[in-house]
Amino acid sequence: MIKLLIDEEYGYRTWIAELTQDEYAQLLTRWETMRGMSCLVAVRLVIPQAVEISDEEICKMYDKGETFYRCHMHEDDDSYLEGSNYTIPKDTHFWMEGRKYEESEYWPN
Repeated sequence: MIKLLIDEEYGYRTWIAELTQDEYAQLLTRWETMRGMSCLVAVRLVIPQAVEISDEEICKMYDKGETFYRCHMHEDDDSYLEGSNYTIPKDTHFWMEGRKYEESEYWPN
C-alpha cells in the first residue's frame, strides 16, 4: 500500500489516503487531466479515499519510520502530486477527466 499525505491549503488540514499501486496509477492519470485547481476544490473530490488526520497522528507515523508520497492541493500554480511533473493549467472552472465542475459540485456529500 502507498500512503499519500495530502496538505490542503498551506497545512490548514492534512489528509492521508492508503492506495494500492493501481489506485495510485489511476490517481496520477486523473491528476493529469485537471485544470483550474483552486482552494475551493475539496480533497475528497480528487482523492475519494482521503481521510483527515491530525498533526499528532502524523508525528506518530513519522516516529515509527513510515514513509509517504506527498501531495499539496491549493491553487493551480502550487498544487502537486508526487510522481507527476504535470503543471495544472489555469481555468475559470475546475476540470477533471474532461468534465467541467461548477463550484456547487466542488464539495462532494
